[in-house]
Amino acid sequence: MGRPAVATQRREQILDGLFAAIAKKGFIRCSISDVARESGLARGALHYYFESKDQMLVELMTALGKKHLEALRNYRGRFSDPLDRIMSIFRFHFSPENDQAKDRARVWIEYWGYGLACPQVRGVIRDIQQAFRTDIEEDLRAGIASGRFRSMSTESTAVLILGLVEGPMLQKTYDPNCIQGNLIVDSTRSMLEASLH
Repeated sequence: MGRPAVATQRREQILDGLFAAIAKKGFIRCSISDVARESGLARGALHYYFESKDQMLVELMTALGKKHLEALRNYRGRFSDPLDRIMSIFRFHFSPENDQAKDRARVWIEYWGYGLACPQVRGVIRDIQQAFRTDIEEDLRAGIASGRFRSMSTESTAVLILGLVEGPMLQKTYDPNCIQGNLIVDSTRSMLEASLH
């Protein structure tokens, strides 16, 4: 009975090591040795639990995507106004200015880039983005139904709103001083208020 718990713990330890290695070196440049060193395990242990670095990446990003979506949904649950719920996505992503948020953004960007070459990774990205867009569409429909927002294509608008989150994330990762997170939130709110009404 203890064996499955140990296996789960080892897999999580390896995925934490992969996350740390990607944050430091990027996915392409990090080696199995880097992942082993970051996880505190022997290389053989990595091969015992995972067939390849690609399999590790798919599992890591699936787990991170679920955890990220759950945390975002919990945060968004604090708000009832449709615009406040949409804006909570921006606050969630840009208000924390800390190293963990920066590392998370770097890993996501590495993941997006690698998804161009790996269909499995691309599928995980697609599923995560679809879940985000579905939540945004629900808020848009609620805003339209209440008269808060004008009538619009909720699908297209959700794509654009998610792009307004992902674009600044990319820019801040490459140029951390380009704009402060709270300014992104304030500017986006002004823009959305003008375009959704």
